[in-house]
Amino acid sequence: MEYHNGAKIGYLTLIKLDHTDYYYHYFWLCKCKCGKEKIVRIERNRTKSCGCLQREMVTKHGMETSRFYHIWQRMKQRCYDSNSNKYYLWGGKGIKVTKDWLDFTTFYGDMYKSYQQHCSRYGIKNTTLDRINNNRNYRKNNCRWATYKEQNNNRNFTRACLTHNSKKFRKA
Repeated sequence: MEYHNGAKIGYLTLIKLDHTDYYYHYFWLCKCKCGKEKIVRIERNRTKSCGCLQREMVTKHGMETSRFYHIWQRMKQRCYDSNSNKYYLWGGKGIKVTKDWLDFTTFYGDMYKSYQQHCSRYGIKNTTLDRINNNRNYRKNNCRWATYKEQNNNRNFTRACLTHNSKKFRKA
């Protein structure tokens, strides 16, 4: 897509190119539908607003301060933020979040009811998001709510040790 003055991208109208950086990222002065003018890095298929769209989506649920919302944020951070301290264990290995779940409302629709059920049974502080198969992406049919103990038993290292030890015991 060619960007030009007056082009519309989501909620944004491009006013003028402000600058490009060393990596050829384009930063445009934009006017957002909410009325705010802001310099925004334009990324194909990602940039949609000055940030108000994300805030609008989250605040309509009133979930922005909830543990559930923070679990969703950390899931995305582990997969896409190379500055995250444990990125190498998720995003660095190619683990992604299904495209649908990048939208909080879809994640909420898929997982919130089971989250509430798990919390009522095991407690909010003992409810974690777990990938059933650790070599696959975050998506509805590969995720569940688990206790810390269940999650620790599902780690690649733990499963490898259990498999190795069970083979050793069978030989004896």
